[in-house]
This record gives sequence, C-alpha cells and structure tokens, in this order.
Amino acid sequence: MKINIIVNDQEYKIESGTNLLNALLSLGYDIPHLCYLENVSPNYACRLCVVEIEGFNKPIQACTINVNNPLKIYTHSPKLIDIRRNVLELILSQHSLECNTCQKSVKCSLLNYALQYGVNEMIWRFIPTTAKEKDVSNPVIAKNINKCISCGICVKICNEMMHCDIFNHAFIGTKKTIISTMGKPINLTNCFHCGQCSYHCPTSALYEKSYLDAINILPKETTLIFDPAAAYSLMSQINTNFTKTPVLSFINLCQFLGFKNLINLGEFIDAKLYMDYLAVKNLKAPVISNLCPASLEYLKQKFPELSEYISQTSAPLDAAIKLAGSDNPILILSNCSAYKNEIFQNYSSLAYNITVANVRDFLTYLLRNGYTLEQLNDLMPNVKSKNNYSYSIGGLYADISMYNLLKIIANESKMQLENGSKINFFLTGQKDNKNIDFLINKDKYSLVSLSTIEEINKFFKNEFSRNSLSLIECWACNDGCINGGGRLFQSKYKMNKIFSSKNPLISQVYNINKDLIKEEALWRV
Repeated sequence: MKINIIVNDQEYKIESGTNLLNALLSLGYDIPHLCYLENVSPNYACRLCVVEIEGFNKPIQACTINVNNPLKIYTHSPKLIDIRRNVLELILSQHSLECNTCQKSVKCSLLNYALQYGVNEMIWRFIPTTAKEKDVSNPVIAKNINKCISCGICVKICNEMMHCDIFNHAFIGTKKTIISTMGKPINLTNCFHCGQCSYHCPTSALYEKSYLDAINILPKETTLIFDPAAAYSLMSQINTNFTKTPVLSFINLCQFLGFKNLINLGEFIDAKLYMDYLAVKNLKAPVISNLCPASLEYLKQKFPELSEYISQTSAPLDAAIKLAGSDNPILILSNCSAYKNEIFQNYSSLAYNITVANVRDFLTYLLRNGYTLEQLNDLMPNVKSKNNYSYSIGGLYADISMYNLLKIIANESKMQLENGSKINFFLTGQKDNKNIDFLINKDKYSLVSLSTIEEINKFFKNEFSRNSLSLIECWACNDGCINGGGRLFQSKYKMNKIFSSKNPLISQVYNINKDLIKEEALWRV
C-alpha cells in the first residue's frame, strides 16, 4: 500500500512501512546521517538525521520512524541546520583530526558534513590531549579508538549481518566507546576478517591495513593475481559504460601499466568448483567448497562438526600462487579482506614475496603515479590485448560461479531437469538459498549457493542433509566477492545483463527466470 507524504511542499507516494530516512534518501534528499545502515536495525546514535514533521512538537530523527500514515515533512529548516551543526560540533570535540593521514579522508562523511554545515576551527580546542593506543594486532583489521564516534555501525554489522559478535558498546556518557570481545585485542577474538566493519565505519576508527607502500616498490616483473570482482570494482570507478567486458578492460589496463604476468583468479574458482563436483560424484556425500576464506573460518568456528565435508582440493588462491611460483614477486588484487589473513597464516614462512592489496590501495597507487581517472578512461579503447586470455567472471558474486559450473557439467553430460525444480541459483539479491537440482544417470544432484552468513547459519542448522548429493558454495559477504570488505567506496551502478548462453540447458534456466531478472537492479560495488 502506498502512503502520501509531503516533503518540502512536494508530494510523493511511499510504500507503507518504509523507514522515513531511507525513503527521504531514495527521493534524493541529502539528509546527513552517520549511524544508519539499511541492512541492519537503526542505532539512533548520531542524531544528525533530524527532520520536522507536522504534528510533532519537536524535531524527530528520521531513522526512528516508519511511514505508516500521511506525513508533512521539512528537511532543511534553519532550526534543523542549527541542530545538525551543534551535533557535529559535539562529535568532532572528541574526534581525532588526523585527516591528512586518514584512509577515508577523500570520502569522509563526517568531514563533508562539517564543511557543509559550517563547523569551523572554534571547536578544535575540545579535542582530548591524551591519545589512546591503536590496536594493530590483527593482520587485517586495525582499530584507532581516537577516531570512534560511537555510531555503533560496527556493532550492528558484526552482530546482525556477519553474526561474529566481537564488538560491543561500553560505558556511558562522555566515556562511551566501542570495545572488542571483553576488551581483548582484535587478534584474540573470533574475527574471521570479512572486513565489513572497516568498510562501513564512517571515520576509519576501524580500518583495513594498507600495503600501499609495498605496491609502490614492486618491480614490473611482478605477477598480478586478480579477482574478477576487483576488476569490476576498479573499472566501474574508471568507466561505468563498459565497451568491453570489465575483466578484459582490466587486463588491458594492467598491460599498459607494465605488468607482464597476469593470472585471473576467476578461472581457478571455476576449475575448483568442477573438482569439487567430481568429488561429490565419487564420495556420494555433500562437499562444502572452500572458496571463501572468511566463510571457511566462520564454519570452522561455528560448525566444527562439518570439517569432514569441507573440500580438500586446493583453494583457488593457493593454486594461483603455486602457478605463479616464487621467482618473482606476487601482487594479489581483490575485494576480499580475508585474503590478507590467509596470506599471513599460510605463506609468511615460505619463499614467496606476496603483497595483498584491496582495490582502494590499487586505485591510490595509480593516482599517486600521476594517472587521472580521465586519462585511464581515455586509453581503454586504444589498448589491445597482446595475449589470448580466456577469462571467467567466477567469484564476481556468489552465484555466477555456480552458473559457470553448470555450463561445464552441461557440456559433459546430458542433464535432465526435475519437474518443479526451483531454479533461481543465479538470481541476484535473493535472500533464500540459491540452488538447482538436476539428474545425471538417475543420480540426483543439488548445487547450493549461500551468499550471506545468515544463509550459512540457516542452512547448516536447519536444512543440511548428509545424505544428499550436494555441492555447497559458501560466501561470507552479501552477494559474494563483489561486496567484499576491501571494495571501493563506490555508489551503486547498473550492471549489464550477462545471463546469455548458447548452451540449451543454460538458456532454459535463463528463460524460466528471465521475468524475475530486473535490468534496473542496481549493484553495490
């Protein structure tokens, strides 16, 4: 049911039950906010999203109410501007102002709001003189409590979205802060290094450790192992109107930059899934693919009894590193924060010179070396690939690798789809399990893709059958690697339709579901 609302004398229709802040943002109104995140419950912490609503005797935080009745709203009255300015001054009075060295200085909402609302140097004098020690114990995630504004997003992300529960509120009043489990350093907690807390933290109180300095000294003989999701993320920043596939455009870019050896991790993901599928056939038992290091760490912590079902074949990154060899340095480019921990745990003692970078680091590397986004965009149509690369988009998000696996299986076996099968395995944004059931020589197989920690929990607690012939794919981050913790600070963009194939089976799958696929669906990168 649609509800009429009037915003700054403009009339709109909003779906009943929609959070008011989310509704205003979707309508294009610039409502300042630091603690609101659509996918988790509201925090009500920052108090910046105040609006005036007719019938209320005082300004109301927009994130605290849902649209269930007609409303008349004002978003930027002089009174609201004064309130927001005062709130910003209070936040900044306890905030470390190391803006020049801050990871989020370019995309800092707090800094932008301060400039927008005219908060100036008069409030700087309230900054505490005693700085608190940083926690850099974890190989991936670091904490600088001096920048914490107690917005609570990390608590909500870690507890509600990732079900890790390592962050909690502590103390009250001016001493209010965020602590990790029992006040322990992060490396002594159950953190599985997904990186979502650092990605969503508005002030870099939590941040992913950077290896940018290591990238700057890498020689041109470096072998670049890249995740297709990272290629998408980077190329979308350079050019959102792709004339070529993002992966091939990225390959061209890297050749222009002088990288001689390129390895596409997506191909190893597809090969890995095929090996796991063969294992399912041989073992006659479920196999959990060990593709995502964050979800693998989570399973080991929460479901240790499943260890016998976890695939024993080489993880894609392990296989790619072995192929690259140890003769030259290796740079791994990914949206995945957990890869940094995997390298730290498994390769630190070996004769490999490995650097792991997220996309933010790589883009900074390009800009630091004198390139502009415009220059990089201009060169793309003119660069020709010197090699015939076969490339995949496996790992781009949670379901596309299953899609690629089906193509392989369909080419080797005549498959018969069961009548009434639920075939929605490649649909994006689904909150239920993505799976497809099929028959090969009267044996029933089920390919299952779990693209959030919530789905993983639900599946293994309630739906997991040890007697089914299943290949189970687990991903920690929502919708897979495309939304990894190391991705760019990037707004949503339109993803071109990629579900086309000459294979009859895949065409059948697509045709069954094409009415469910919305071209206007937007992706977070």
